Amino acid sequence: INDQMVFNMPWADSRWNITSVVMEDGVSPLNTDNWFMYCTQLRRVSLGDGLTTIGEDMFFGCSQLVSITIPTSVTHIGPFALSDCNNLTEIIFEGDAPSIGEYAFHRAVATAYYPAGNETWTADVKQSYMGDITWIGYWDDSMGDDIPRCQNGHPCLELVTEPTCTEGGYTTYFCNECGDSYIDD
Repeated sequence: INDQMVFNMPWADSRWNITSVVMEDGVSPLNTDNWFMYCTQLRRVSLGDGLTTIGEDMFFGCSQLVSITIPTSVTHIGPFALSDCNNLTEIIFEGDAPSIGEYAFHRAVATAYYPAGNETWTADVKQSYMGDITWIGYWDDSMGDDIPRCQNGHPCLELVTEPTCTEGGYTTYFCNECGDSYIDD
């Protein structure tokens, strides 16, 4: 890693003390490579709508980061973007599937939530990217009337288990509001 890439940012001297990052809506820098690399105390990230790329190594080594929400405007996540984020447990995607670079989630053990009714979220996109990623589709009321609901009418999360050579695939639906779940082919 070139030190110029990591230490060129205006906040480079204080990166060890950064605990929160907020990028307002409409902020879309041309190059976000390495921006918050090794901000080892970073716990909270808020990315505004308008950001189109989470650059290569952008959050590499942010070992205290627990959760990140990827706004609808993001179309690309660079290689190693969230690598070595050892405490990352939740990745929430709000829109279409972005292109995702290799090793983007390296060493992360996380659940990634994506809009279940969105056809851009194919099996080819929902890979591990060298992490241990569990993909769960979610539904919300803004997605229309065709969303799965529990018996109490709440929108459900969708967890698809792909078929294997020996077993058929199935979908498990979970309701976060009342705790119900059911399985469907």
